[in-house]
Amino acid sequence: MRKILLPVGQRFPKTATLDFAGYIARLTKSGLTGIFLGDTSHEEGLLSNRHNTTESFGSGTLTAVETQPAKVSGGDPLIQDFQEACTNQEVISHIHQDQGTPWHELLTECRYADLMIVDPSFYMEEEDGLIPTHDVKKLLHEAECPVIVAPPSFEDIEELIFTFDGTKSSVNAIRQFLHLFPEFAQKRVIVLGIVNVHTDIILQRDRLMEWLEQYYPNVDFSILEGDPESRLLEYLLLRPNALVVMGGYGRGHLSRILQPSKSASVIRYLAAPVFIAHY
Repeated sequence: MRKILLPVGQRFPKTATLDFAGYIARLTKSGLTGIFLGDTSHEEGLLSNRHNTTESFGSGTLTAVETQPAKVSGGDPLIQDFQEACTNQEVISHIHQDQGTPWHELLTECRYADLMIVDPSFYMEEEDGLIPTHDVKKLLHEAECPVIVAPPSFEDIEELIFTFDGTKSSVNAIRQFLHLFPEFAQKRVIVLGIVNVHTDIILQRDRLMEWLEQYYPNVDFSILEGDPESRLLEYLLLRPNALVVMGGYGRGHLSRILQPSKSASVIRYLAAPVFIAHY
């Protein structure tokens, strides 16, 4: 992996998001490209209203800063904050300042990238408090590269959790993660079997485990009993230092368990980053 995107609206990403993005960029020796969307109030792609609120990057530990002068407005305080944070975090950064139809440009940008990291409160109105925002949910459905929803706080990644329901989407998400993150080869892996009425995951267990054991020395397989959405949330809440991998299952079920009626939002309470890939 070499190219990671971080979209920035008119609200600056939270400290934990930038610390996490810096960690992933340093781990994979990748550049971090800030996608600055500018004014999108006229565009239907992003529906949330905007604030011109900024937040400092926080402590982290992105050095040389590379920009693309033709696209950069040097006086933009958000860009200046991003560059300063990148310098502090010892990761090479790039700047893309999208104008015109920023949402369309953002989707085009991710078509030519390895990964996007997004703040769960991306373009959030402070008073509504809904996490993830409409715009994050839209990104999860439309992005043409894998997306990691950053955690609300971040210290380290100690284990990987692969959700598996036997579908092509869940397997493809695991495959994309394997190829993007060989650096996690020594981490403990937990495969969470999600019962699907259309698929007998037990029949696929041996093949899956044989495959994963070629990459990881420590792999466990567990089946969640009961309501899969509630059980998944309960399980993940106990593992703040995990990284969760989800495919088409994750996108569908995640969108439901993130509704305000289900404990407001799993991302509001879940401390783990969530990797979501399409098939």
